[in-house]
Amino acid sequence: MSEHTPGPWRISKSDWATAPWRDAVIIEGDIEGGWAVPPEICALYRGAEQEADARLIAAAPEMLEALRRADELLGKMTTDDVLVSLDIQNARVVVGAAITKATQP
Repeated sequence: MSEHTPGPWRISKSDWATAPWRDAVIIEGDIEGGWAVPPEICALYRGAEQEADARLIAAAPEMLEALRRADELLGKMTTDDVLVSLDIQNARVVVGAAITKATQP
């Protein structure tokens, strides 16, 4: 599994006067109980679409944890209904692919 800055992550808006981060949306991470120094996980130029992207990126640690829990629960489900069983398997494939994408280099 690839390592990443532990969550939670948060968004801040840069007020720096210097390029390249002037007017940027910054995603910051928590390292060992204190915010990272430097805090940036990544920075995006400010705009409506970039701010939406930043919210999605900042939610990544929580989404990865939710996917892991969903995968665990789906793995425990059993049923005699073949169609439901196929839906569960398909969900596990999608969840597993997302976990792999998030954790493999």
